[in-house]
Amino acid sequence: MKLQYWFNFKIFGLYLLAFISIASGTLQLDALNTGLMTGDSSHDPDVPHYYQMPLPVLLHIVSGVLFNLLSPLQFSSTIRTKLTWLHRCNGGLMIICALCAGITALLMNELYPAFGGALKYFGVMTFSLAICACVMMGIIRVKQGDIPAHRAWMIRATAVALGPATQRLFFIPAYLILGSIEQWVIGVGIWVGFLVNLAVAEVFIIPKGSKQVTAKQKGAKQDGPGTMVKTASL
Repeated sequence: MKLQYWFNFKIFGLYLLAFISIASGTLQLDALNTGLMTGDSSHDPDVPHYYQMPLPVLLHIVSGVLFNLLSPLQFSSTIRTKLTWLHRCNGGLMIICALCAGITALLMNELYPAFGGALKYFGVMTFSLAICACVMMGIIRVKQGDIPAHRAWMIRATAVALGPATQRLFFIPAYLILGSIEQWVIGVGIWVGFLVNLAVAEVFIIPKGSKQVTAKQKGAKQDGPGTMVKTASL
């Protein structure tokens, strides 16, 4: 019972963080729709390129919102064990969304006017490639039957996807302290958001791996030294 409540708490926490990105994406879609419908982007003059080339923005926001809505469900033990078809379908949609979000982020990083300096540019490039790499590694591992490694890579993908939400939590106190958001602050925020999330993800991943190694070592000891030698030779 305690495990179930803890697991539900983790899912709730993921949705709580995801809500920041979902709310931000919804507001951006509304602003984008207003500009496209009226042909007037004066209410958002800092990003006129969004209205001149809106497709990458639309695809990025929609795929990101869908990923953030779907990913917490993958952490449900009930869905993984009793509704495996839903876990697989949900995972397939997540992979499509992650690749779409990553590729469109790379496109926008290259095609739209630069802001945030080199830190922001290389940060977006690094973590856009990272989310694509994480989901591809997740696919490879599950095909190989290595479920723990598959879960680890998908946890990392979720951490990267939630990076923009953590970035906004960084920008709020930065603005209150500095009075404005300078270019270098944007660059630093990009890296902080992603690296903090990945660090937290590793905290959840590493203990699982350590427990599995410990369990194998205990099993080898119980089987006797002959079995340990045989296992080592394999």
